Amino acid sequence: MTENEHLVDDLMGGWRVEKICAQLHPGRTRPQWQNLIEAGAVLVDGRRARRGDRPGAGATLRLLSLPPEADAWTPAPADPGVIRMVLRTASVVLADKPPRLPTLPLTPEDTPTAAGALFAAIPGIVGAPPREAGIVNRLDNDTAGLLVAGLTPQVQERLRQRFASHRIEKTYRALVHGCFPEGPRWLSGRVFTLGTSRVRYEPGEGDGGQMAISLVTRLWEGGGYSLVDVVTRFGRRHQVRVQLAAEGHPIVNDGLYGPEAVLPIPGHFLWARQVAFADPEGDLPRQVDSRHLPGSWLDLAAAVGCAEHFEGVEPF
Repeated sequence: MTENEHLVDDLMGGWRVEKICAQLHPGRTRPQWQNLIEAGAVLVDGRRARRGDRPGAGATLRLLSLPPEADAWTPAPADPGVIRMVLRTASVVLADKPPRLPTLPLTPEDTPTAAGALFAAIPGIVGAPPREAGIVNRLDNDTAGLLVAGLTPQVQERLRQRFASHRIEKTYRALVHGCFPEGPRWLSGRVFTLGTSRVRYEPGEGDGGQMAISLVTRLWEGGGYSLVDVVTRFGRRHQVRVQLAAEGHPIVNDGLYGPEAVLPIPGHFLWARQVAFADPEGDLPRQVDSRHLPGSWLDLAAAVGCAEHFEGVEPF
């Protein structure tokens, strides 16, 4: 066997071919392996593999090439104008991301991304890994709002630790279906990541999953919609989306957890509108507000009657 030829053992027999590749050559992203398979560069017993194939024990896996390790490449540069700078200090940058823009690249070819725009806008920004361009919080592709980035790997790690210890508070604003109850309302449950586009959510206490706690406050209600602010305590994947949907109030245009998207706006109406944190350099408290949203989102807010809650926000 050569370096790029492998015998599938009993443990890996029956695994998806992408998972086998990742086990044999760690440090690459799943989409990198999927792209390599689609390019015909992965062979099983001499035949071109397809995504989802499950070679049995004893099969020979051959890689015609290897994708670069995920820690070894920087994001493909993107037009800096696709994001908007909101704050820049000696150590930290906060920028607004529009919907339909991925936060991070999953392969070296992915563009545009917010990381690529930040990488192009700030020469010399160094992330850990480099492909993240210092960004420490991810937003779903269809979510708009604030991204936080450290200008050096040391600052990025400090910010990551503060996110992990819940010392950074994020506030979202969402337009949801139905009349959300009045008064502050705590939502508590567990999020289960399924390895798919969706997550599963179970309200209340229990075993397994990741604890997710949010404080939801209704700001406005009318015409079959409600506008709510959501403060997250943990920031799990899809936390705000799945918790609101579980309460019977899915976010407008969130076709994954609610009705099929029908309104003529990009993405779902979820806005990461505020971040409160301690500056990594001096530990002084900062509260930063998002300043930009798509013009169509602002038009929709005006049309349904809640435009006063978006005063001072400029269109992308």
